[in-house]
Amino acid sequence: MTDKISKAFQCHLLVGGYNVIHAWKWLSSKKASGGVDVVIARLSEVMQVIHDCEEIRVSLVFDGKGEQITVERPSELLTFSLLYTPAGMTADDLIEQMVGQAKDPGSFLVVTQDNQERLAVEASGGATMSPRELDHWIKRCRVRQTEKVRKISNKANLEWRNGIEF
Repeated sequence: MTDKISKAFQCHLLVGGYNVIHAWKWLSSKKASGGVDVVIARLSEVMQVIHDCEEIRVSLVFDGKGEQITVERPSELLTFSLLYTPAGMTADDLIEQMVGQAKDPGSFLVVTQDNQERLAVEASGGATMSPRELDHWIKRCRVRQTEKVRKISNKANLEWRNGIEF
């Protein structure tokens, strides 16, 4: 898994949104209480930590209903997107197409637990990761971010105590 993550520093992380939602029981259980929009928003929040910590492009890909691919950005960052397929195309189809038609398919890391999609992505030259591996990666990023914030806070407190102005 370490090789996948170090490779991910230079990659575009594609997440099969509903695939991960269904794999993470704690997240899929929220669907009953708040609906699919709440679950997608929560998944976006959770994925933001990888985007911010690793400084990589992240796209959450979902089955859509419209006539064309729809791109939403929860923030103004162009490197974090929600992609919705047109009707008749699955998220898996779009992910496989993106990797298969890329100039550098090796720059893609796809999160899925679907074996057919995993095989198709890997056959095209992309890398894959399971939702469980993604969960572990997120936890490691949270620890790193917490440590970084702690260090910044300690430094600011020390400077304040020593009378250094910001």
